[in-house]
Amino acid sequence: MPKLLANPNNERDEQGRLLQFKDLLEANNHVKGWIKDSTMDYVVLQSSKSNPEYYLYKDFFGDYYKAGSLFLDHRSSVEAPTQNLVIHGHNMISTPEKMFHYLKHYKDIGYYKKHPLISFDTIYEEADYKVYSIIKTTPKANKDYFFEYRKSEFKDSSEFLNFVYQTRIRSLIIVDDVDINENDTLLTLSTCSYEVDNDYRTVVFARKIREGESSKVNMKTVRVNKNPLYCDDYSIIWPP
Repeated sequence: MPKLLANPNNERDEQGRLLQFKDLLEANNHVKGWIKDSTMDYVVLQSSKSNPEYYLYKDFFGDYYKAGSLFLDHRSSVEAPTQNLVIHGHNMISTPEKMFHYLKHYKDIGYYKKHPLISFDTIYEEADYKVYSIIKTTPKANKDYFFEYRKSEFKDSSEFLNFVYQTRIRSLIIVDDVDINENDTLLTLSTCSYEVDNDYRTVVFARKIREGESSKVNMKTVRVNKNPLYCDDYSIIWPP
């Protein structure tokens, strides 16, 4: 796997890109960032809109790899920053790189309390995010009350705040300490989930930490959502 350079002085190239990505960008100009917490430490790629799932089963170098690579949704952008950055990745067990396998554990309060933050540095900006929601859903909008969790741009603040509301009412956990306003940026991580069929997803939402804001989350505000909104066919069998 490729590695990220150190850049303690936040230096940038002539295009404004962080110099820690210099070697990665020279090796592959599809590099868009790097995501990290205690369970993952991976480069994030994005191919062309004409072939958005190019990295589904390809590694950093474009060779076939069962685990694929983490990749940014074609509706999301770091160059013209979208308000929601959506990253896709496999839920792997059999490969050394587990990719987004551990996202499923966010439904457990104990796991959340140990992993409330995710770092996602784009090639232009370093940022940390506070996790506030985990949902079980499907990319098939007609099965989830027309909620499109991959939506990246919003026509106005009302549409964005309604999107946030939809992520909260579907969430398996409630995190009252992470508030969200119309100026915030979201990070959305999506991986396969097998409770119903291969079309389902475990999706984690996080909000970028604001300038000057503490990175701490008040864990006393974290609790299980006893009545999350599920897709029609999902709620038939879940929870077990």
